[in-house]
Amino acid sequence: DKTLVNARQMRDYWNMLYKLYGSLPEELLYPKDLRAAHDEIQARIEEEENAEVNEAIVARAQELSRFNWYDEGTMLFIRPAESYGEFIKEGKALSHCVARYANSHSTGGTNIFFIRCVDEPDKPYYTLELKLPQGKAPYVGQNRGFKNCARTEEVGRFEAAWLEHIKEIIKKEKSNGKRNRKSRNAERIGA
Repeated sequence: DKTLVNARQMRDYWNMLYKLYGSLPEELLYPKDLRAAHDEIQARIEEEENAEVNEAIVARAQELSRFNWYDEGTMLFIRPAESYGEFIKEGKALSHCVARYANSHSTGGTNIFFIRCVDEPDKPYYTLELKLPQGKAPYVGQNRGFKNCARTEEVGRFEAAWLEHIKEIIKKEKSNGKRNRKSRNAERIGA
């Protein structure tokens, strides 16, 4: 019975509100969209319970933001995961296991990015795992949509163009690093 399911979800939502706030804030008691409110509160609780991992994910988002990219042709953009709660929301919305990668992402073991449509920037679309092996070209480990579906042709083209963009960024970073080392060496020897 749908009423019974909603009553259970409401009770669970209220329990989570109490856990998060220590009370039941009146303005949050009866949300217009119970499922969305439930998922939001659950993600916030999990972020707080995993505060250390969340801090690392926030820091990684800043580090990886150099790979943010927008493609005018497909009207898609990509950005790194920005919080532990986003991993939870992404996995729930797309019915896949990306939340299991949060710890690995937080330590640099892998790199998780979210592909979004420009007209719905907060709605999960595809989740991409980027591999950045030392001394080798970056590559996509996996790119999955709803219920682990494979990428569409359009998303595949977007992914390929984005990888080329990343390769250019990495090439410039290496080039700048070599120049900086040369100039530091020249300064040391008095050149």
